[in-house]
Amino acid sequence: MPTVSGVIVYSGVEQTTNIATSDKYTITGDKGTNAYSYTAIVTLVDKDNSKWADGSTAEISIDWSIIPEGTISMPVYHGNTVYTGIEQTADFAINDKYTISRDKGTNAGKYTATATLNDPVNTAWADGSTAALEVSWEIAKAIVDAPTHDSSYISNGTLQYLNIPASDHYDISGDTQGSNAGRYTAVASLNNTENTSGLMVLLT
Repeated sequence: MPTVSGVIVYSGVEQTTNIATSDKYTITGDKGTNAYSYTAIVTLVDKDNSKWADGSTAEISIDWSIIPEGTISMPVYHGNTVYTGIEQTADFAINDKYTISRDKGTNAGKYTATATLNDPVNTAWADGSTAALEVSWEIAKAIVDAPTHDSSYISNGTLQYLNIPASDHYDISGDTQGSNAGRYTAVASLNNTENTSGLMVLLT
């Protein structure tokens, strides 16, 4: 009696189960495309003059299936996103088998993206699951270099100003101008500690 063996994996095209063919019987329901459980029907061509090995002549139902493609690697975050002040997209590998959402952010911090299979009926993650995955990713704080300045000011009787390059990342407070000879102290401090990091610097 005909039987089926082996495993058929979803490939995106129509496939035929491996029931042996014969001119003594016909097979229907032995083709499929999507991952699914199917039933093939095997019917004797001449029931009057032939029979199955067990002596019967009735149609035989043979269950077979196409299993989901289980080779989709789970997306991995590569961890190289640093705060820039504008919206950025997390660095995940692109794959036409799944869609990544919640993968954009502006501020430094931890985020959670969602990876969803585009066809969960016919494909699966490498571990065999098909549910949407949550994948952690992060925007790291930007490192701000401490400002430097020329400390060789000479008193000349006029008002002089601390010469430090302007920046959107820090503020300068304290003694930023003077006219008399003496020691002055200014402080450079970050103005956005949520998104940048660096040390507060005393400028003397």
